[in-house]
Amino acid sequence: MTSLAIYSGRELIGDGLQKLPVVRAARALFPDHRITWLTSEETVFRGSLAPLVEGLLDEVRVCPALLSGRRAVFRAPPVEDHFEILVDTQTSLWRSLALRRISHRLFITSAGRYLLSDRRPTSSLKRTRHVAQRLLLLLELAAGREADVDAVALTVPDDLAALAAELLPEGPSYLGLAPGAGRRVKCWPLERFIEVGQWHAARGGTPVFFVGPDEAEWLPRLRSALPQAVFPEQAMAERLPGFSPLRPIALGRRLGAALSNDSGVGNMLAACDVPLLTLFGPTDPEKFAPLTRHGSLLSAQAFGGIDMAAIPTAAVVERLETLLPARAQAPASAGRGQRAC
Repeated sequence: MTSLAIYSGRELIGDGLQKLPVVRAARALFPDHRITWLTSEETVFRGSLAPLVEGLLDEVRVCPALLSGRRAVFRAPPVEDHFEILVDTQTSLWRSLALRRISHRLFITSAGRYLLSDRRPTSSLKRTRHVAQRLLLLLELAAGREADVDAVALTVPDDLAALAAELLPEGPSYLGLAPGAGRRVKCWPLERFIEVGQWHAARGGTPVFFVGPDEAEWLPRLRSALPQAVFPEQAMAERLPGFSPLRPIALGRRLGAALSNDSGVGNMLAACDVPLLTLFGPTDPEKFAPLTRHGSLLSAQAFGGIDMAAIPTAAVVERLETLLPARAQAPASAGRGQRAC
């Protein structure tokens, strides 16, 4: 079997969520290759996100000795495998020199303006500041064709898929609402999320709130303002305690559309290919927008500022009307091995 290795350095939870479309695209571009995700530090792809990359990555290997100082350029690499294709996603020239010592046929890297790469982009390829998009361009360069980030679906464990179907059964038009973010400055005002939820309830739909532990104090206000709303993550946490990024992903596939700030939950919902509207204020959508073909975004800068409050409710509702079907139906249940997102 031909082989592909992708070196990425490491992934914390936020990095891993941003790179999920890249993993999906890698499998779509190289369906017959054995794909190794190679890091020199720990990665969530063999931790909390491991169930999502099962079947997409054949191996996730952590090799701490791989880039242990600049002398690694002169030492034999600790990786003895031969890879048909080796893609280096980092940009340091000396690290790229060290990685290039791993046995390979084709080496792709953007380090030093593609100085060490066996293939270089044409002038027609656009530069991008988006981290995941940059990685995607490297894979496209290796494959010689454009990637489709939606071609290969993620799967979720059977128990989560079944519980999500129980909590969000078929029938209602579900609109996901994720009002939180890592920093409150990135949050659209809560009362406007409530207004959007009331709008959706008035059209016969069910608002579905994704509220994490850091926003737990919002729950009484949300429940009081929107008695029609449901909070399935809280119900899931009672049945399956402990943090899991897989819960929003399992629930997200039940939605007709979703609204989120620039946040980790937004990237989780994007992983399900749900039509997603992401709101940006102080952060840059060109760098941080979820990499999905089902996404849309609104930026406060389009309304004269960087404060999230600059985005009017009317503009959000107007955009959601284009994303939500007139009468959305939640999809049928799917477990491991089926198209789950």
